[in-house]
Amino acid sequence: MIDVGYKNFIDETRIEEITDLTTSKAKWARKEAIACNYLIDCTQGRKTNSVIVLKTGHVVLSSLKTSSIARRKNAMLKSGQKAEVTEKPVNQQILDALDKSLSK
Repeated sequence: MIDVGYKNFIDETRIEEITDLTTSKAKWARKEAIACNYLIDCTQGRKTNSVIVLKTGHVVLSSLKTSSIARRKNAMLKSGQKAEVTEKPVNQQILDALDKSLSK
């Protein structure tokens, strides 16, 4: 998971493209994401400096520079760190925790 600014994290394996907001492709992607409700704004009201397109089609706006995000992504991929993924669904984890607390 990489930080894209202000405690907002994205799984680095899901990033398809990182681009600057000044490109016409980024402006088009932002406009389409707004229309389709696929826009995720991680700028916290600051100026948007980069646009991240995910493999799911979501578009993430970040106030960090594209070079900073790319550097973080490459560092995570080189180090081989992966996010811990639980195999049980969240609802099952809650039920298991309730069962443990009730059995005591």
